[in-house]
Amino acid sequence: MIPFIDITIFSNCDKIRLYHNYRFIEEREPDKIKIKHPPFTFKNNFYFGRERSEIRAEGIIDGKVVASDKRYSPGVPVKLHLEGDYMGLDLQADGSDLLFVRCIVHDDKNSITPLTLDNHDILFSIEGPGKIIGDNIKRPELGQTGILIQSTNQPGNIYVKAELLHPQKYEKIAVKSGSLEITTY
Repeated sequence: MIPFIDITIFSNCDKIRLYHNYRFIEEREPDKIKIKHPPFTFKNNFYFGRERSEIRAEGIIDGKVVASDKRYSPGVPVKLHLEGDYMGLDLQADGSDLLFVRCIVHDDKNSITPLTLDNHDILFSIEGPGKIIGDNIKRPELGQTGILIQSTNQPGNIYVKAELLHPQKYEKIAVKSGSLEITTY
């Protein structure tokens, strides 16, 4: 049996209101920790298991709601999402510049789905003026994996694709491939 996991929210608000599937759970002040903006820890005795649900938090300052955010429990994986970690810089066509491309397994609400495809191979392919450094077959860990792309000396567009390696083996899993276009300068 998996124990309940507390919900921790980081905020600079005076109080936080927590809702589970539109049902009010609790309003509380921050934890009693001597730091400028201590976290808010909610004891989770309302959510257990794999039921599809929503957690919503409202931040309160001077009695008014000033912020709201929601998170969803993970569902069934439906797509692979690719994103480049540019760190604010363009990929340079100098033959040695590198870009980490992250592959995230998403459900229908764009939430990460940890563990669901962790035993499944993902094949990465590339077209254009770049190459994959290392293996092009990876398995996600906690719903994520990634590859390194190296530029060439030729500027242009690099197209990266991620797909399940043996989709016929996993016919019950209809996961759409992910793609990303990278421009080198």
